[in-house]
Amino acid sequence: MSPGPVQHATERERSRRGVRTSHRGTVGGKSQALQVLVSVPSRQLARRISTALLERRLCACAQTLGPIVSRYRWKGRIEEAREWLLLVKTRAALYGRLEREILRLHPYDVPEILGLQAPHGHAAYLDWLRRETAAPTSPPPGRSAKRARRESRP
Repeated sequence: MSPGPVQHATERERSRRGVRTSHRGTVGGKSQALQVLVSVPSRQLARRISTALLERRLCACAQTLGPIVSRYRWKGRIEEAREWLLLVKTRAALYGRLEREILRLHPYDVPEILGLQAPHGHAAYLDWLRRETAAPTSPPPGRSAKRARRESRP
């Protein structure tokens, strides 16, 4: 079966056009990126959670959509609520820590926290996501490199 009127570019053609096809940030050719969906009751809480995740390098990006209307079943009834939706970009290896931080800050008894694997992605974006969620290589502001080294010794 042919791919239709638009032909798929070969690796050589992609290279000539400057399109990178790196597999960095992948395992077995699949990305380790996750997009985590989190619904929250207010824009302020969305900002608070996203800031906490970014400061702890548990995500590289958090987008806020909303307000949205959620309809759901809760305790035998159909409910409706105005909410905001966070789209959080992270790595699979960080999911447990990210979930714990969200649960610490979230007011719902059973918050929506869904991690969706992104099996493929733009290589440059995946590289950026990996860099931004890695442990920092320089000391936090206000601490000298010498002091940071001294404090990190056993």
